[in-house]
Amino acid sequence: MPALVHSPAHRHMHPNPPRRSVFFKHRDNRLFPAWSYACGLALTQVVPSTLEALLFCIPVYFMVNFERTAGHFFTFLLVAWSCSNCLAGLFRLIAFSTPSLLVGNPVTGLVILILVITNGFSIVYPDIPKYIVWIYHINPLAWTVRAVSINELMSPQWQFPGPPAGGGMTQGEFALSVFGMSTNTIFIWMSVVFSWVFLLIFTILGALALTITDPPKPRPTIAAEEGKEEVKRSVFSTVGRMASMTSRAVSALSSRHSNASGNLETLTSIELQALPAKHVIIPFTPITLVCRGIEYYVPDPAKGKGSGRGIVKGTGDAELDGKLQLLHDISLVAEPGRLMALMGGSGAGKTTLMDVICGRKTVGVIRGDILVNGHPKDQATWSRVVGYVEQTDIHSAPVTVRESLLFSARLRLEESVSYDQVKSIVEETLLMVELDRIAGRVVGGDGSGISIEQRKRLSIA
Repeated sequence: MPALVHSPAHRHMHPNPPRRSVFFKHRDNRLFPAWSYACGLALTQVVPSTLEALLFCIPVYFMVNFERTAGHFFTFLLVAWSCSNCLAGLFRLIAFSTPSLLVGNPVTGLVILILVITNGFSIVYPDIPKYIVWIYHINPLAWTVRAVSINELMSPQWQFPGPPAGGGMTQGEFALSVFGMSTNTIFIWMSVVFSWVFLLIFTILGALALTITDPPKPRPTIAAEEGKEEVKRSVFSTVGRMASMTSRAVSALSSRHSNASGNLETLTSIELQALPAKHVIIPFTPITLVCRGIEYYVPDPAKGKGSGRGIVKGTGDAELDGKLQLLHDISLVAEPGRLMALMGGSGAGKTTLMDVICGRKTVGVIRGDILVNGHPKDQATWSRVVGYVEQTDIHSAPVTVRESLLFSARLRLEESVSYDQVKSIVEETLLMVELDRIAGRVVGGDGSGISIEQRKRLSIA
C-alpha cells in the first residue's frame, strides 16, 4: 500500500534542481527573491503530479479491485494526489537545503527509509518503537495509508461479520483495528488537509533555505604550501630526467662509434633499462589516418525557405541536391606519435569533422575516403581502437580518480591482461596526465571535487 502513494512522487526525489546554479546567479544579482522561485516551482509541479496520479492510480485501483464506486475512487485519487504534492515539497526542501548531489542523495535515501518504516503499514502503529512513534503523527505517508485504508475497508464490500475474536466488528473494522487505525472517516479529509498544509510549510522552509544557503565554492585541490613543494619536486624531477637522458645519449653515441654494427641493439638496451620495473607494455598497432576529400551534407533545416546559402543545387545527384553542405573537400593525415591540433573559429565545423571521422554521424551523406593504415575504415573495428573525448565531461561523481581509470581500463583491456597489470597501467597513466597526487580524491560535481581542468585530463586518460 505505501507504493500506491509513494510512486507518483518518485520523479521529485532528485535532490538537486537542474538549474540551481542559474538560480544562485540570479538571486545574487537581485533579479528576483528566493520565495518567488520556490513558489513558482511548487505551482508548476501541480500539473505534472496530476498526470502522474491519474496514470498511476487508475490502473492500480482497478487491478487491486478496490471498491468500484465513483465516490471511493475519486476519494482515493484525491488522497494520492495530495500526498504526491506533499512529498514533492518535502524532496524539494531537501534539494534546497543540501549543497550537492553527494550530500542530497544519502539524505533523500534516509528520509525515504524513515517515511516507509513509520507509515503504519510496514510496521503497524502499536509496534512502532516509542522513540520514533512521534514521526508517525507527522508522516505524510502515514496519514495517506490511514486514509486509503479507511476509504476501502469501510466500504460496503467489507461490511460483513468479522471473526469471533472481533467482538461483533465487521471484517473491515477488525482489519483496521489490527493496524491500530481508527474507523472514523474524518481522518480521510484530515489527511488531505494535512498534505496541503505541510506542502505550504515545506515551500516556506524551501524559500528560507534558498535565501540563506550558498552554492559550494570552488576549492584548491591541494594546499598552497603543498603546491609549492609539488612544483619544486616537479622541477627537480624534470632536471634529473634531462640529465639522465643526456648521459644515456652520450653513452649511446660513444657505443655507436665503438661498435657501428650494434648501435641499434645498444639503443634498444638503453631504452629498456630506462623503463620502470613494473612497466607494462600492451601490444598495439600504430595507426596512420588519412582523409581525402571529406564532404558532409545534411537535410536543409529551413526546408527551402531560407536564404539558400550552402544548399547544393544543380549537381544532377539526387542524393545531394537540396541538402546543406557542412564540410567542403577536407583532407588530412594523422601519423602515430604526433599530436595534431584542429583549430578554427566557432561554427567552422571542427566538431562536425571529428564526428564524421569517428563515425558518430547517423544523419546525412558523407563523401570522401577515410583510410586507416591504407585500408578503408571499418566502423566496427574503428570504434574499438579510437577514443573520443567530448566537450562535456561525463564522470561518476561518487568515485575517485583512480577508481574511474580502473573501471575504464578493466572494460577496455583484454581479459588476458591481469589485474596487477591493469593497476600498473593505471598508475602510469595517472603519472602521465599528472593526476597521481589527487588519485584518491572524489571526482565530484556541481562545484565540488576536482577542478574542470583536472576533470578534462581524466576524460583524456
